Amino acid sequence: MDKSSVFFSSNTSSQHRDAIKALLGVNEEDKFESYLGLLTLVGRKKYHTFSFLKDKVWKKLQGWKGKKLSRARKEILIKAVAQAIPTYTVGVFQLLAKLCEELQALCARFWWGQIGNERKIHWLS
Repeated sequence: MDKSSVFFSSNTSSQHRDAIKALLGVNEEDKFESYLGLLTLVGRKKYHTFSFLKDKVWKKLQGWKGKKLSRARKEILIKAVAQAIPTYTVGVFQLLAKLCEELQALCARFWWGQIGNERKIHWLS
């Protein structure tokens, strides 16, 4: 119980807070922003809350963009790294379709991206 803490809603009265803390024998946490790398309070602006995933994927892809990679290497990087970044978050939260589409577009741009002056076409099945 030493590692445990409790976080209360702003609607909880101080009497109830004190009673619960005394019963459980834990401390109260004022700001509880993340737990195991995930946000605990999501709120209404889910797109902005999870936009850090898009930023992480974008930074990874930009690091690889300057390197001349074969199709096989690009595929492995996309599957092993770019698609793995949001996996843990998706296991806990349902992401917005808009954010999923943008993540997919980032990977597609990297896959079909241009080499030098030669532009590539994003072929769809």
